[in-house]
Amino acid sequence: MSNFKTKIYNKINNSLSSEWNMLSDIAENASIFNSCGWFLASINTCSPNNYKIFACYDEDNLVAIIPLIFTRKYGIRTLCAAGYKFSGTPFLMKNYNPGLVGFFFDNIIHKLNVYIPKVDEKCAKVIHGLYPNMFITVASTNPYLQRPLVEIEN
Repeated sequence: MSNFKTKIYNKINNSLSSEWNMLSDIAENASIFNSCGWFLASINTCSPNNYKIFACYDEDNLVAIIPLIFTRKYGIRTLCAAGYKFSGTPFLMKNYNPGLVGFFFDNIIHKLNVYIPKVDEKCAKVIHGLYPNMFITVASTNPYLQRPLVEIEN
């Protein structure tokens, strides 16, 4: 039985950065776009006045994290992924266990306006199963196709 709890951070410290990097090593959906380094680069670029990092722990182990900045969407103060116009799925999760996904998002969206523009297809299906009335759709998939290296002759 999992014993999930959430913590909200207003700043990144060395301990959180280390935990975040360890989660990146084992997470099902790890990518550059949900790494600690990407978020640090994003906040250094766009200089948000205020941000929050929602972290989910199972016992003392970080199992999910999403950093969000305050912005305005459609005139409403909203928490949104930093650099969302350029990035992939902004949250990092150890796995897409419905219990973890449900707990994590229940604690983030509770009484908050949250805008998450990009969610990968596998997680979108889990979220839709948990929240069937929530508007969520898979708009597009951008797979990375590895091409053979071709040398260009001068």
